[in-house]
Amino acid sequence: MVIFSMPALSNLKWEAFAQAVVQGGPASRAYSRAYRATGNSAEVNAAKLLRNTQVAARVAELQNEVQAKTMVTVEGLTRDLFEIKRQAMIDGKYAAAVSALELIAKMHGFLIDRSEQVVMHRPAPLPTKLFELSEEEWRAQFSP
Repeated sequence: MVIFSMPALSNLKWEAFAQAVVQGGPASRAYSRAYRATGNSAEVNAAKLLRNTQVAARVAELQNEVQAKTMVTVEGLTRDLFEIKRQAMIDGKYAAAVSALELIAKMHGFLIDRSEQVVMHRPAPLPTKLFELSEEEWRAQFSP
């Protein structure tokens, strides 16, 4: 798939604003960086500039580029783990190969780590008492 990216904005302050917005933080701070504005004017003008179609398109494009660079997928991880397993088998490191296969199985839901803890407490006759009732005492007090 070929992605055609739009060139940087011809207005350098708009481009600086778009780059700052993508870096994170409030748009007013991005506007302050690009235009050296402060206070309420930075907030108002940042909101106006975000509604500009060229600036909004550039911000969206930059955000998509950042997302594509940081995208982690199950498919990509699986491909990497199969490569690790293949290389481990070639090197005779079978424990590493088994570990890679185990991670693949976990990612795809074939292997699930489960643990269950059962804690049994019997209530005391009164909340202020520190001892527990025996089963017979509990049944006598709480069964219908």
